[in-house]
Amino acid sequence: MPHSNSTAVTVLLCTGSGQLCVWLDANFPVPPYSQRVCVSANAATSDNAVICALAASPADSGSSLGFLAVVATADAALHLYHGSQNGIFPRQFYTPTAAAGPKPGMFGALGSVVKALYSEAFDPLHNVQRASASAMAALQLQLLSLGGGRWKLLVLTPEALDCWLLGALAGNHSSEQLLWSYNLHHVLSGSLQARELTVLAFAASTTAQQQLPVAPPATPGGGRQAQQPPQQQKQAVYLWSTHISATSLSQVHSLSTLALEDGSVVPTYQSSVQLEPSLPLPQPEAGDKLSQWQVLPHSRYSSCLLLAPNGALLEWMPSAGAPHALGCSSGNLAISSSSSSSGSGMAENWQLLNAAYGVLEFLAQDPAAAGQQPEQAAGGALTPEQEAAANDLLQKTVELMAKEFAAGCPYRDLAEGLGQRLGRLGVSGSSEAGAALLVAFSGSLVDTMGKAGSAGVSSGSLRALLSDKQVRHDLLLAALQAGGVLQQLPAQASRRVFEHAEMLAGVAAVLEWQRQQEAAAGDAQSGVSSTQTAAAAAAIEAAGTSAAEGADAAGAAFGDGPGQHWEVFFSRPGVSMPALFRAVASQAAAVKQHLGADDRSGSVLQSLQQVLGLSGLLQAAVAGAAAKAGQLAEHMPEEATRQAAAGPGWMAGERPRAAWGQIAEACQLLHSRLLQPSQRLTLAMHAHLPALQALLAGLKETLRRSANPSPGLREEYAVLPAEHGASLLADAAEQLQAMRESGLLAAATEAAAGAGPSDQAGADNVAAVQRALVWPLEILAQQHRCHVLLYDTCELLLTTGLLDSARLQMHMRQEVADCGGVLPPDCFTFYVMERWRASGQLSSLLQLGRSGFQPQLQQFLAAFPELLWMSQVQAGQLAKAAATCAAAADAEQASVAACRRLLCLSKLAAHASGGKPQQQRLQAQASARLRQLALQQQLQLGGGSAPLSGAQLVLAALEAADARQGTEAAEAAVAAVEALALSPEQQQSEQYRQLWQRSWRAVLRHTPLQDLAAACAASRAAGGEPAQFEEAVRASALFVAIYRAAQALADAGQVQRDLSPADILDDAGNMLISQVQQEQPAAADCMQDVINEAARAAQPLLASA
Repeated sequence: MPHSNSTAVTVLLCTGSGQLCVWLDANFPVPPYSQRVCVSANAATSDNAVICALAASPADSGSSLGFLAVVATADAALHLYHGSQNGIFPRQFYTPTAAAGPKPGMFGALGSVVKALYSEAFDPLHNVQRASASAMAALQLQLLSLGGGRWKLLVLTPEALDCWLLGALAGNHSSEQLLWSYNLHHVLSGSLQARELTVLAFAASTTAQQQLPVAPPATPGGGRQAQQPPQQQKQAVYLWSTHISATSLSQVHSLSTLALEDGSVVPTYQSSVQLEPSLPLPQPEAGDKLSQWQVLPHSRYSSCLLLAPNGALLEWMPSAGAPHALGCSSGNLAISSSSSSSGSGMAENWQLLNAAYGVLEFLAQDPAAAGQQPEQAAGGALTPEQEAAANDLLQKTVELMAKEFAAGCPYRDLAEGLGQRLGRLGVSGSSEAGAALLVAFSGSLVDTMGKAGSAGVSSGSLRALLSDKQVRHDLLLAALQAGGVLQQLPAQASRRVFEHAEMLAGVAAVLEWQRQQEAAAGDAQSGVSSTQTAAAAAAIEAAGTSAAEGADAAGAAFGDGPGQHWEVFFSRPGVSMPALFRAVASQAAAVKQHLGADDRSGSVLQSLQQVLGLSGLLQAAVAGAAAKAGQLAEHMPEEATRQAAAGPGWMAGERPRAAWGQIAEACQLLHSRLLQPSQRLTLAMHAHLPALQALLAGLKETLRRSANPSPGLREEYAVLPAEHGASLLADAAEQLQAMRESGLLAAATEAAAGAGPSDQAGADNVAAVQRALVWPLEILAQQHRCHVLLYDTCELLLTTGLLDSARLQMHMRQEVADCGGVLPPDCFTFYVMERWRASGQLSSLLQLGRSGFQPQLQQFLAAFPELLWMSQVQAGQLAKAAATCAAAADAEQASVAACRRLLCLSKLAAHASGGKPQQQRLQAQASARLRQLALQQQLQLGGGSAPLSGAQLVLAALEAADARQGTEAAEAAVAAVEALALSPEQQQSEQYRQLWQRSWRAVLRHTPLQDLAAACAASRAAGGEPAQFEEAVRASALFVAIYRAAQALADAGQVQRDLSPADILDDAGNMLISQVQQEQPAAADCMQDVINEAARAAQPLLASA
């Protein structure tokens, strides 16, 4: 314990076996005063521990050091020690046996019973105040200084809380007085409605506290609440107890508050609250020591800090209800408090002794401000005081974590509760102002320049500076994540924090790349020239110049000064990385302009080196940033935070795309100027391909994150592979051809197949082929759905013998798997099929069905029925093939022969598929359509080789019947009737009925009814044979038309069960008779004879239908 107005520290230590050791001033290495505490022989102890509790307090007298200590022993005695520079004076001032006195006699016992009955009836404090001190061993002691050389001693036992008044005189027995003994067990059991109550710990506030209204219980049934305490300053006693729940039979933790009164007045019970079961608290065990349960009141606020044996740390404000957890760590050992100066005077902060981190200090919350938001500036902005406090908290947290990290110690636990501490300052990560503050602090860690900025620093110092920044920013991310702040940030704010880390990693990668380039520039075999390093250095200097424009203001904000442009580039990644893309784009555009103005060989080679240097610089920066982005996305456990870490980044923005686009255009222009294939290959692999990869990746990401991207952006993304892929593919072909001619390709193929010698040379050959340009080109085409480039790349691999046609199918299978079997119209698989169909590779196309692509092949061939039926036949789908051939025949417009072929195939497939009604209908329809085509050719209708539809055939036949004479006209009219009868399923349409009537009238016109009637009359008058008349009738157009119509309708009726051919023909006959009766009454009888004769001839056909 420290002494006021002195640097001395007094240390008291009492072992469990009863050995008391005292260092009056521990600053001096002198042996301690040692004395054994006396314990009666009948003390009931189960182990060697005879000391139950110890309490001490400074007792200085002027400039002389002193202390007062009380030791509780297992025999329930209390020992007082008063020490000073004059010596230590021990005395036992309380023993339970002495306090009990002699046993009363019979009259004394009777008087005690009467007194107890009277007290129970009329004394309100009968169940609260005890008549004497507890005879049980003490659990915990606490000394409260009253001033003037007096103290209050609070003694906690399992049944009571006793209060003694102690004086400073060591030899004066009258200076110790029992003020009161509080019946603690009875009061708490009744208030909490508890059985088997166990008090775990207690503590009294050392000074008066401002009492606030007590909150209601945190959980239903959490104990009865006393009346609200008055708004006055009083000392309070806080008790931590546990009992068995009456409902769940489980242990329930409770916190109770007593108000200490003056003098000998017993405490006043105020309130109790039950703790939430979700709090990380252990159950008390028989072997627990009371010192493992700790309660520490605040000196000014009505609040407490609590520590459980398992390291659970809680903060409790009675006015706010139940306590809240600050963390739980098995390394938490003890709690204390310290005073520090603040703007409002002296403030007490909490202290925690942790096994890993030592002593930690954190703010104590004012209960008066609990549940209230700190005062904010207008518009929801933070006040300058809030910003300063929040930045100070973040800075100290990162500093402490960095210190532990450098020492190789755990550091993540230091950030637990960071979100709560920021919340007490009024800073919330979910608010706009809070998120902006956190983003700004993140940027300050990244962009603060080194202290040696004005004088310049070396490359090694910059590496150390960047490494330190990376560590601190990573620790900031760890702190925000462990403190629950990172999860609160909006996606845009968290994206900005991650971008700071990525830019910092990108700048560090540039510094390392520049060091390697400068080291390799002196080696002639490295391929790195001074022109490359000069171009990269110029871009870095230009970016540093842009970043330095705001260096003065930023440096003044963080206490730094401006530096050289090269240093500024590496010291301010958040500003210099975007400027780097602008600088590279500007220099690449200058290279393009130089190539357009000068075509000399030396100039071209210099431009090549410049482009290689600029491309390498950007590749290093982007690779470093991308690696950091992947690391962040991998180590963020929360899904939202992980998505923000892997979300759309600054590397896909307009400036990076412009830089890569300028490099790609310069490569395209330079490619045609380079004469050596090796030079073109170097340009393609180290500049052109990386630029195209980055440019397409940026466009793809921009399109993905844009809700309504511009058509120009989509067009650019679609056109770029075609613009640049041809030259890259040509370079890849030249490279593979050179490998084939040198024998490298054959040697690598043998080594990969195991046919050649398995030595280092074979492995080197395989590695050389694997580094060929064609492989990354294939990946590029696949990633960005460039079907032309991917197909041509696979064809190149096929022609060079590296791979077979299975390479194409591999990409197609992967696409089918990715799409779940249902492919979009613009997929690569359909592109391959269309390319084979257009080029006439029908065998390869149809072979895909046997390779596992039957569903996709038929999906593609749905637009080409003339090929679809082949795939269906191949798959054994004969019924579908029959329908497809029929549909293809209907769609055929060029050739009657082709239409007839498809119809025959339809009949054949329908017949082979079985005798189902649907297939029979297909056969009948095919036969009918074939008959129509035969009529068209027989009568030479249509004027060409194109097949006519049913309606076209009828119209053509009617026109021919009108235009032709004699037998040809009659045959055309009959053909019109037959063509309509071959399509009876269309008879419900109005057009069909009109053509049906018109066709029969045409037949009737070409039937010589007058001649037939005269012939019939002459035959009857001359007694001729009826056969002669029948022969004439059968040769008439009307008879032939009726017979052929009956035959067609009968064939259709075989499969169309609802068709009634007889009724159709009866309707036609009635129509004709009615017309003849009106126009040629004399021929009506003859007309009826022709119809009757035709009906008798068609009777067998109609009967079968």
